[in-house]
Order: sequence, then structure tokens, then C-alpha cells
Amino acid sequence: MSSFAQAEYANAVYCNFERGKQLSSLFTDLTPSVLLAKLEAYKRRKIMPEKTLIIFDEIQACPEAMTSLKYFCEEAKEYHVIALGSLQRHVLFIAI
Repeated sequence: MSSFAQAEYANAVYCNFERGKQLSSLFTDLTPSVLLAKLEAYKRRKIMPEKTLIIFDEIQACPEAMTSLKYFCEEAKEYHVIALGSLQRHVLFIAI
């Protein structure tokens, strides 16, 4: 995934919900603009429309993050999000 992000985007913001347990606490308000501001502050990186790839890894560990994908799709299509997850034998991959 990192080679894709490096080739296609100016930068990437990687969020692993199993390793970064505190990430889930950012998802209290699912409005994309609010989430983006919180992610920028948390990761200390600027998230630019169409230039930053946002990667949500192990998304199944944060149901609110899964729900936020709907709002990114409906309200913030200029932000590119990839969600990855695994549940035993099943793998989830969603690109918005």
C-alpha cells in the first residue's frame, strides 16, 4: 500500500485502529470536516483534498470509523480514503 500511496499521492495519513487505540476517540463527530481537523492535529500532518491518501487500517476495530466512510462518500468526495480490515479469514477493502 505504501508504494501505491507514494506513487499516486503527495502524502498519506495512515491510521491503524488496532495499534492506535486512541484513534477511536477522534470519531465522536462523524462530520468529515471535523474528523479531518482532528486527524490533522493527531497525526501532525496536513490533509489536502485529492493529494493526501487517508488509510484506515483494521477499521473493524472502530465501528464509528466504518460509519464515517458513508459521510466521506456523501459529503467529502475530494478526500481519498482507503479502508482495510481483517476478520479471521475475511479481508475487507473499501476505496472511496
